[in-house]
Amino acid sequence: MLYVAAAAAAAAAGIVKGLVEVVKTAQKEKVVRVGLLSLRNLLADGDAIMASDMVDAGLAKVVASRAM
Repeated sequence: MLYVAAAAAAAAAGIVKGLVEVVKTAQKEKVVRVGLLSLRNLLADGDAIMASDMVDAGLAKVVASRAM
């Protein structure tokens, strides 16, 4: 599938770390929402590698501190 190949390329490029950093530093709520939704879409296939990358990048801490 095209989506699986694109997700694999995104993982190889380190997109998860970049998106987590955007969510962490963004001032606007809309930017935070788009970043979080993008991360959620990357988990659509239940990809354990993406999930572990998100945990390693500190997403849980960011979400807890944002308290949305």
